[in-house]
Amino acid sequence: MTTYMRRAIYIDNAPLSCAGNTVDGFTLDGVQPTGTDRRIIFAVDKEDGTKKYVKLAVASGTATEAELKVNKATTSGATEETAATASDITADYVLSVGNTVIELGAVTSIPAWVGKNVYPIVALIAPEDSASAPTLRLGIKTTAGVDQYEKTEESPAYALADEDVDVITVDANVETAGGAACDVTVRFYTSGAWGDYMKLTEVKNIRASKAQFKARYQVTAIGSTDSAKVKDAVIVYAASSAKVSGQTAEIITQTKHYALESDGQGLQFAQALIVHDKLRDAKIAAYAAFRAEPKTREMVQVATGDGKEQTVKLSDTGINHNSIKMQVNGVPYWGFGFNTETNELMFTADKGAAVTASYEYGYEDENWQPMEAVSQQVYENGTYASRYNYALPTTQTGKTIVDVKYELLRPTGDEKDVLLGTGTGDTQLFVLPHAARKDTITCTGKWTYNDDTRQLLVQADKGTEIKISYHWVAESQKVHAVAAGWAELG
Repeated sequence: MTTYMRRAIYIDNAPLSCAGNTVDGFTLDGVQPTGTDRRIIFAVDKEDGTKKYVKLAVASGTATEAELKVNKATTSGATEETAATASDITADYVLSVGNTVIELGAVTSIPAWVGKNVYPIVALIAPEDSASAPTLRLGIKTTAGVDQYEKTEESPAYALADEDVDVITVDANVETAGGAACDVTVRFYTSGAWGDYMKLTEVKNIRASKAQFKARYQVTAIGSTDSAKVKDAVIVYAASSAKVSGQTAEIITQTKHYALESDGQGLQFAQALIVHDKLRDAKIAAYAAFRAEPKTREMVQVATGDGKEQTVKLSDTGINHNSIKMQVNGVPYWGFGFNTETNELMFTADKGAAVTASYEYGYEDENWQPMEAVSQQVYENGTYASRYNYALPTTQTGKTIVDVKYELLRPTGDEKDVLLGTGTGDTQLFVLPHAARKDTITCTGKWTYNDDTRQLLVQADKGTEIKISYHWVAESQKVHAVAAGWAELG
């Protein structure tokens, strides 16, 4: 039986540019079913404006051009080998001499193509009755190198908690101009040891008690318009020690620098609202903390530059590290670090330069006061809105900073020898009031338990008391929204 073959040739008139310092091989994709083939040659621009047709000879990853030849008859009737031209490029010719995909996949460098335009020519062949045809997607990898100046800077180690806590997200706000770039990485102190630096996007399922950032700045020219800085870095993590035990989570809101009118009393009242699913054993508590306005320092001189990295301990306490701004000879300076544990600034300034800092200090510690639960409303979608109020005692003056904290509590408990009913000899259904941990259940008779529905199926002898003991853990709360408001009292 004769098998007929289908052939196709693809000649790309749009070139692949090899502009760059190096040509580093190919990107290749597609399929080659059994009984099919894919071959590739290339047309390359010559200096005289014509093209030459080549395949690649590969040795240890480096490819060199091998110009393609054909035998043509001369006027005398003899044959001679000449360079292939456009009229010689057919599907059969490419299939007979072209590179395979495996050969091109081994290429890591093509020095002869740097700065040139290249035109791939692809030939495909498959049996006429084949259900699948070969495919190919091809690209060229190049590297464009430029001179770059690089500086790496580490932040202080920031304490998250006394024990390892869950890190939820990490993000950095980077500002660049011109051809500058800035990469920020982070590492964590977990179980008493520092880990390796990782990209911020790689932070997943991390538990840690400390974190440290590293910024790598790159510019293409010194003294140019290139600039790069890290404006801030933010770690969202479960902050409380109770959270570590899995029993409590916290949500905290804050208002600060409330503008006092000339006759104003300051903030004296707080109200909190939290929208959540129906609670069975779980509980929600709300707290408020009122604090006075912090003090400020404006461009206070902290040091004189010596051309080297310096560390200066600030005498003020309760410093808000997010408020710190530094200046060198009156010009804003961003390349500083601040250690919240030791109250120290780290910076480098030219010899003799005046180093000043502006910041807020004297922040009071939070003194959390329980808020009163005043109402609960059920919405049409089945969610609940719980409202809480707190007013400062009349003996205290109003404040300008107020925090509201919601505690999502998951209590636990034990039930011991609870009488469910009397056995009938048949299977009976009971719904437990709490979410029992299945591995702690002891129950009369034969039983099965559904964690999702809290349904217990029991088969006990007729007339036997059915008793159960178990340990339970409250359900996890689902919070849909929170809001907080503050006000003066007239």
